[in-house]
Amino acid sequence: MERAVSFSRRVAALWVALPLGLAAGAAMSSTAAYAGPGSEGIHSAEPTVQQAQLRREDLGGRNLRGEDLVRANLRGAELSGADLSRADLRRANLTGADLTQAILTDADLGSANLTRARLTAARMERARLIDSNLSFAELSGADLSFADLRDAWLRGADLGEAILREADLQRAQLFQARLDAAELEKADLKRASLIQAVMANANLADANLREADLAGADLAGAELRRAILFQVDLTGADLRRADLYGANLTQANLRQATLNNADLGQAQLAGADFTGAELGRANLGHADLNGARLTNADLGAADLGTANLAGADLRAARLVRANLRLAALRGATLSGADLRSVRGLTQAQLDQACGDLDTRLPDGLTIEPCG
Repeated sequence: MERAVSFSRRVAALWVALPLGLAAGAAMSSTAAYAGPGSEGIHSAEPTVQQAQLRREDLGGRNLRGEDLVRANLRGAELSGADLSRADLRRANLTGADLTQAILTDADLGSANLTRARLTAARMERARLIDSNLSFAELSGADLSFADLRDAWLRGADLGEAILREADLQRAQLFQARLDAAELEKADLKRASLIQAVMANANLADANLREADLAGADLAGAELRRAILFQVDLTGADLRRADLYGANLTQANLRQATLNNADLGQAQLAGADFTGAELGRANLGHADLNGARLTNADLGAADLGTANLAGADLRAARLVRANLRLAALRGATLSGADLRSVRGLTQAQLDQACGDLDTRLPDGLTIEPCG
């Protein structure tokens, strides 16, 4: 009975805080009542907040900390600056709601509908947003550090300059989402869909992007040091000036990707597909390109010093003015490749590779024909 009284007082206190019209409307529409433990058959005349019709109401700046708002209809509601920390908003309808600078720390928004909601600069640290719909939501500058966004829908959402440090975004749908200059250090984006996402200058250092789909994504100037990009799809992606130093791109698909001036030093690129990719002036020093496919790739003026190109396919690749000093070419295929004016290339290196009559070499160097 004490638990029932405590709950009733808590709801009554919030009820008084609600606008008069809201409280009256909720009272008229309420049909269910709370029956606490041990009070079966006893009905309260006080409707709960959960039962209230909150649609388009002005709750800006209100204290709703820890409240039960499961399945609440908050469509278009004014909640800017409201304190909803630890609130239970599972399956709530927050379509088009204004939550600008709202506090949602530790709130549970699992399966909630936040389509086109405004969450600019909202505090959402450790919020649970599993399977929630945030399509086209405005989240620029929001703090989602350590938030759980597994299986969330974020199509077309604006997360520019948002903080998602160590957030869990596994299998999240971020098609055409904006994440420019966002903080995603150590975030988990395993198998996330980021097709055509804008992530220019984003910080993804040490992030897990294993098997993620980043086809056509804009990652120009992005920080991806030590990131896990195993079997990631970066077809046609823009990675100009991106920092991928020490990143794991084993078996990644980078066909037609743009990596001019990118830093891939000491990156793991074994089995990666760079067919038709642009790698002009890229740093590939000490990179592991064992078995990589670089067919028709442009490596003009790229630094491949001490890189491992054993078994790499460089057919028709353009390596004009590239640095190949101490690069391992054992079993590499250079048929039709353009190696004119390369730096650091020796006959000893070419003796371990093969080419054809279309292979262009510096004066005085020769290559054995492939098989």
